[in-house]
Amino acid sequence: MTCTVKKLCDFYTTPLGEVVQVYINDIIKKFIPESTKNQFILGMGYVTPYLTEKLTHTNTVLSFTFDKMGGITWPHAAHSCTAIVNEGYVPLANKSVDRLVIVHGLESCQDSAQLLQEINRIIALDGEILIVFPNRVGVWSHTSNTPFAHGKHYTMSQLNDALSKNGLSIVSEERFLYFPPTQSLYTQSFFAPVEMMGSYFLPYFSGLNAITAKKRTIITPSQPAPQRPAAKKGILKANG
Repeated sequence: MTCTVKKLCDFYTTPLGEVVQVYINDIIKKFIPESTKNQFILGMGYVTPYLTEKLTHTNTVLSFTFDKMGGITWPHAAHSCTAIVNEGYVPLANKSVDRLVIVHGLESCQDSAQLLQEINRIIALDGEILIVFPNRVGVWSHTSNTPFAHGKHYTMSQLNDALSKNGLSIVSEERFLYFPPTQSLYTQSFFAPVEMMGSYFLPYFSGLNAITAKKRTIITPSQPAPQRPAAKKGILKANG
């Protein structure tokens, strides 16, 4: 079941959603600093809360959702930079995207294999991709009061393999959200220490994972220098 944009908007207005948004925002800020300029930045899924006004002034920025998610108008009703697309065909030129951010995207699309193929097609040779996704073995992907319980889930190694099969190589990995997915304000006061202890004692049971990847560069081995034929051994006889 796909989580719609409306449900995502509603979740991120809750106390728990606001905390989650802070954690995701920290990951994205490291990936795309606000000092970034003259880049083509694309968001897929539900990324508009993290695409700041400063980024839109100094870069070309678009945001795409998928068919069953519904649409969103952003940044302004009179000048929207969003579209609903099919994951099997992203309407962008080959190697055109410098930075691609996916949040609530991989688990929301109908065919993740097709989406990964399209990502490989549109990402620039020196471009990078950030995917934030629910951890399949974490409690967040099994708790219905959050949007992370919807759609297809991956472990870190499963997504790593899927990216590799589609010509993408891993740059870095990060795990976060170890505190329980509860709306209790009392519990939220313990988020920071629980996050620290969870990352130390239960690193593979994070609620969310993040992978940074890039297009794999195929290096063609240089051709060996041609070998000269070995000189024949013999005795030169002088004439005369």
